[in-house]
Amino acid sequence: MVGISLLSTYASAFNGEPTKVTLQLSWFHQFQFAGYYIAKEKGYYKEAGLDVEILPFQFGANSVHDVVAQKTDFAIGRETLIVERALNQKIVALYALFQTSPLIFITKESSAINSLHHFAGKRLMATLNDSSEVSLKAMLNSYHLKPQDYAFIEHSHTINDLIDGKVDIMSAYLSKAPFDLKEKGISYTIFHPKEYGFDMYSDFLYTNEALIKKNPKLVEAFKQASLKGWQYAYAHIEESAELILEKYNTQNLSKEALIYEGEELKKLSYYKTETLGKMDKNKLQRIYDLYNVMGYIPTKMKIEDFVQDRFGELSDTEKAYLEAKKEIKVCSDPNWMPFEKIENGKLKGLSVDYLNLIEPITGIPFTLVPTASWEESLRYAKERKCDIFSLAMSTPENERYMIYTRPYLSTPIVIATTNDKFFIAKAEDILDKKIGVVKGYSLVALLKTDYPTIQLVEVKNIKEGLEKVARGELYGFVDSLMTVGYMIQKEYPNMLKIAGKMNQSWDMGFAARNDEPELAQILEKVLSTLDENTQQSITTKWVNIRYENGFDYALFWQLAFIVLLLFILLMYRYRVMQRYNTKIKKHIEVIDQYVLFISANNEGIITNVSEALCQLSGYTKEELMGESETILNHPDVSTKLFETALKAALKAQTWEGELKSIKKNGVIYWVHARISPIVAKDGTIQGYNSFRVDITDKKRIEEISQTDQLTQIYNRLSLDQHYQKELLRASRSPTNLFSLILIDIDYFKDINDSYGHTMGDTILVELAQLIKLHIRSIDIFGRWGGEEFLIICPNTAQKEASRLAEKLRLIIEEHSFGTRIFQTCSFGVSQYQENDTKDSMFIRADKALYAAKTTGRNRVMTI
Repeated sequence: MVGISLLSTYASAFNGEPTKVTLQLSWFHQFQFAGYYIAKEKGYYKEAGLDVEILPFQFGANSVHDVVAQKTDFAIGRETLIVERALNQKIVALYALFQTSPLIFITKESSAINSLHHFAGKRLMATLNDSSEVSLKAMLNSYHLKPQDYAFIEHSHTINDLIDGKVDIMSAYLSKAPFDLKEKGISYTIFHPKEYGFDMYSDFLYTNEALIKKNPKLVEAFKQASLKGWQYAYAHIEESAELILEKYNTQNLSKEALIYEGEELKKLSYYKTETLGKMDKNKLQRIYDLYNVMGYIPTKMKIEDFVQDRFGELSDTEKAYLEAKKEIKVCSDPNWMPFEKIENGKLKGLSVDYLNLIEPITGIPFTLVPTASWEESLRYAKERKCDIFSLAMSTPENERYMIYTRPYLSTPIVIATTNDKFFIAKAEDILDKKIGVVKGYSLVALLKTDYPTIQLVEVKNIKEGLEKVARGELYGFVDSLMTVGYMIQKEYPNMLKIAGKMNQSWDMGFAARNDEPELAQILEKVLSTLDENTQQSITTKWVNIRYENGFDYALFWQLAFIVLLLFILLMYRYRVMQRYNTKIKKHIEVIDQYVLFISANNEGIITNVSEALCQLSGYTKEELMGESETILNHPDVSTKLFETALKAALKAQTWEGELKSIKKNGVIYWVHARISPIVAKDGTIQGYNSFRVDITDKKRIEEISQTDQLTQIYNRLSLDQHYQKELLRASRSPTNLFSLILIDIDYFKDINDSYGHTMGDTILVELAQLIKLHIRSIDIFGRWGGEEFLIICPNTAQKEASRLAEKLRLIIEEHSFGTRIFQTCSFGVSQYQENDTKDSMFIRADKALYAAKTTGRNRVMTI
């Protein structure tokens, strides 16, 4: 698990008594705030120079108002904070704890509400008039459910109303309501917005803009100490639950309920990421767009204004620091591959790839300071001969002179032994053995803290440690999976093995000198801009270790020999075969009932079909047997596609793909099909088997997540993905030109003011369909946000794109919208230029659009 370490150095920024600050909770005391309780009770806030007062939740209180008015320093809030920022409330998010919101709809299974379609006519308890539940509202809208379609009941905030049958559906938290129902033996059904394409962040830690400007070190210290508290809370859920029971249990929750809540919230906090508190610009933009489309955003805002680090944008102070700095001196571990190694005066390894990504952003060179050992690197850092460690994990000792960034790499800690040793199930099994570890590593303090009686023998480097294991001087050697695996494969393939794994992980990032705190802030910001795909590709490039977790081959072969003898003495072939035949028969029955399966001959005529596929399609077996498999395909599916799949099977090849299908009653569904040949003993092809998976829900979610809900064209997220692909294609070859057409409806606010938002929405929908009808098949068209639209024109020069824009301008000008309302649009056009970035090309189109609007509107301008 990856967390973020805060050096106690931040505390040095606060002289004398700790600085008093307040934190406002967003609900009553429960595990939802455990990380903050831990940070206070474990002294993390105190180490950071802070005296934190945690303010309990009160109905009717306005935490945003209190933060803006500086009555409260920090607070926790949901995704509605984006709306507050758009309303010009000067609040800034420091991190998003939950990577996907715990907010759900929940029903009792006995109510037979198995689909959102079943919500019609039911009693629904929620706060849908409050934009705080916009994800639920959007989920209902995606199924065309309007408020008049169900009986709305104001939330009572008690699960008993659902249990007692007073309501049919209620909004709740995934981390709490399911446990309450389970305790009473009640089965339930959950509807989670993220499963329908509406994935939200939640539980932002935020503060006011003024505090960040006035005291950025204090804000950063509070943020990092809080994250450290959350890292501990998630690693020790039971202990954290006991702390809440002892000091914060105003709701009288049980220990089991708190542990359940902690485990569920941990999943949400690490959903699709290993970085605690991560905020992704595209995801935040999508949340903003959803609020905007649903009418909650009164004025435009830049999503960067909502985030503390502005997604890597450096402050004037940080830029001035780099300009004066001239170079950044780097200390590394000289012998720690595949992470890093100094060879012929140059640094190589995984950490170099990260330095190469960061160096161009800082604009100043990174210079290696050669050292002979990690111990010497530590000494150089103390003596200020180097500015940063390229890869390190924080320790209390090192935190006295270095500030550590968030980890960019996490690796398990493993134990290497000789091949004759048994598998080590847990660290407690080797506490009486001599175990090697590199001197000066943070691992030493980590292991001594968790295992006080462990017999550690410090060595100079990993090579010396493994050599002592090979000679029998040490029982084992402890280090990271990547480094141990690398050295064993390279130096000791037939002598040593990875015999076990410790419970801890090694979480490493950059470390910067604490007397120049701007450097750590810069590295932290730059790290926040690196996407996980880039980081994963770097790791994959350097690491290729095969590791069987929990498996000891020596023990396996000894046991296998004994089992084999017993098997020969005690078992008879007839009984074995009889048992296998029974199992096979049961497996065939299971396949028939649950697997979507077709067998067909070489002409594609169905010879066998499973009962599961019959139930899905609505046909009986008798109706399908002897028919062509194409009877199940939707008319949109090309016959060539079927012929391609059939030819592949006849050539003893496998074909896979998605097929649009149609049921007997005309309902459309989607399957993922895998077609493989049936090969006889003589090698001839006797037909093929087609295994299918129903992906209808997946396709629906894809459509919702990529489509603007109002206009039913591409949304901003989808446009952004297409834009990135075109940029990549154009960067590879100068012949792959493409252009952007940015469109803005003229005086659209007047339409909303004069005719209302309903007419405004009608015009947006009609305009989208009008443009879609008159662009080319190769063009990619979508809603960029509000009344702005974007057309991506592949293989199109600026002149041709301008002609298309002018054509659209005339068509729109002459079109009558609604009840004879005439509307015009302004257009900005730009063409890809060599070395263009995503921002530079779009900025030209935006400037061209601005020129069109400031010179009279209803015109096409190019830059």
